[in-house]
Amino acid sequence: MNRLILAIGPVTAALDFETAGLRRKFFRYFKGQVSLVEPDITIGISFADAGDKKEVPNSLFLTKIPAEKGFVTGDGLLEGFPGEETNHWNFRVNSLLIQGDYKRVFEQILYQAFYSVTGKRNLHLIHSSGVIWGNKGFLFFGPSEAGKSTVASLSRRYHVINDEINIVDLEQPVPQLTGTPFNGLFRGKKRGQAPLKGIFLLNKAPCHNVTLIEGSEAVRNLSKEIIPPVGLSDFIDAGTYAEMLDRATEICSRVPVYRLDFLPDKGFWEILKKL
Repeated sequence: MNRLILAIGPVTAALDFETAGLRRKFFRYFKGQVSLVEPDITIGISFADAGDKKEVPNSLFLTKIPAEKGFVTGDGLLEGFPGEETNHWNFRVNSLLIQGDYKRVFEQILYQAFYSVTGKRNLHLIHSSGVIWGNKGFLFFGPSEAGKSTVASLSRRYHVINDEINIVDLEQPVPQLTGTPFNGLFRGKKRGQAPLKGIFLLNKAPCHNVTLIEGSEAVRNLSKEIIPPVGLSDFIDAGTYAEMLDRATEICSRVPVYRLDFLPDKGFWEILKKL
């Protein structure tokens, strides 16, 4: 069996490929961040030729629609249907989704696998950059181009766990920050987990400064960066966005949120270390 098992925080997902070559390709892509733990969910993957070139959407959430046995997404680029065993799925994937940067779109299916396992548990995928310093976790978030990968690059002397997707784990007495195997622009990430010190909304500015933000401002901004809590058998609807707000509210009630004004230099860490 050409199996690759990935640890997504407390969840392990097995990818079963048709060939050893495909397994090696994904092993290299995920930089060897594999697990030996028995998987919580298994996904059998078969690939179809690209054929006529199709446009690859930015989201496999927003284009996901029900099919006779499961779902279709990306205008037919990926079909998924449940297997006979519990927590087993089969995917038929257009080979476009494993070419170049499109692999990052394919990862969105693994986000959904994560939520299929965790459901309503207090575990949250956040579009963010995560860094550990002094056994404390720092989570940086913001809209596209806010500077998440820049922060990761400026923090390479510390322990960068991810610049794309991180997990906020509120199931522990002390909230934890955990990295994932997913890839952003920064490829020097390392596995890690640490107590979450603070969450920082990035804002490029003429000088470094940190300001506490609270209430609806913190919740509204953070909710936009929560990966929609949609499992493989679920679809986005109005309730999805309400749940994203609820999850952001829960996180903000447990962890302080700040606005981090910063220049593209590592001086902002001198402020963060004094918090």
